[in-house]
Amino acid sequence: WNESRLSVLRELAVRDGYLCGLRGSESPYLRPRGKWEEYTTTLKAKFRSNLRNRRRRLHQLGPVSIVAPTEAADALRLLPTGLDIESRGWKSREGTAIASNPTLTSFYTEWAKVAASQGWLRLFFLSVADTHAAFEYNIAYGGRLYCLKIGYDERFAAYSVGQLLKEEILRLCHEGGFEEYDFLGVVNESKLDWQPELRDHKWLYIYNQDFRSCMAHLYKFGLVPRVKRWIGR
Repeated sequence: WNESRLSVLRELAVRDGYLCGLRGSESPYLRPRGKWEEYTTTLKAKFRSNLRNRRRRLHQLGPVSIVAPTEAADALRLLPTGLDIESRGWKSREGTAIASNPTLTSFYTEWAKVAASQGWLRLFFLSVADTHAAFEYNIAYGGRLYCLKIGYDERFAAYSVGQLLKEEILRLCHEGGFEEYDFLGVVNESKLDWQPELRDHKWLYIYNQDFRSCMAHLYKFGLVPRVKRWIGR
């Protein structure tokens, strides 16, 4: 939605007695243009060198391959493996991994079934010998590839297996597979390494007037902004 529509929705919500808050954010995306070799020249030399070195070292552990099941049944069969990879490391320790939450596990599993039935589901794995080391859960829709979740096995962290898998997926996009790759989520260094563009987003939060909702609104739009301003000063 554009800002004018959000403004109308916010006005209607406030009129009906709801508490509202509006926040902005950015998320990175990449529009493949030209050939893959031309695109890679736009990346920082140090980043390209790191990818080459880590790819070479990774190959010393065994054959490296990309697994991207094309049949819906195969993708759904491999999904639990991908969710397991996503839980191997800091996400599991901090309790943010999908597999750490039965509700999230159910959501991403059921959504995968819906996406697979429509031909949208795209799963990618980077494998070393017989071990899946990195995973991406993507949705292909409208000529775009959306990255919903990523994960990697921390035993391979020194080889940047997540970035090596991303490299192969972006190569696919440049070779005519998709007109846009959307990283989704917040902007971070690992995404900026690929020199993406940034897309503005607006988030409209609408809360009831019950005590719990009022406290949530006060925290997100009262306390947190004040603390950030104080830290900034």
